[in-house]
Amino acid sequence: MSSTVQTQTPETGGRVVLLNALPINAFEKEAILVVRPVTVDHVKSLIQSEKFVSYIGHESTAKLLSQLLGVNVPTNRAFYKAQDGDILVIVVPKQRLPEGKVLNQEEIQKMLQEGKIGFYIVTVMMGR
Repeated sequence: MSSTVQTQTPETGGRVVLLNALPINAFEKEAILVVRPVTVDHVKSLIQSEKFVSYIGHESTAKLLSQLLGVNVPTNRAFYKAQDGDILVIVVPKQRLPEGKVLNQEEIQKMLQEGKIGFYIVTVMMGR
């Protein structure tokens, strides 16, 4: 998927964006972020009911999320640029990984089973 896709959703009024980190440099002006931890079932429900843009850069992560969420999560290494109203779905490890560590699909699955992966919804409100 292209990073220029502008998907407006009826429920949220903004894009639903799937990320595996929150890149602070995606915000070119002041913004308010509302962060809410959620369950994988909440993410699955949102992703299956809304069109989304994937910014998941690693193939193993995209494959696991595809299986977990029941939708195709394409790999996309484009730079995410925040927009007002974006609903970010962020999937991140709850622990610090060793420097340079890239997890394979089995390692991600194990961390998920052990509750070591967090799911967050972040609502973006850009300054005017």
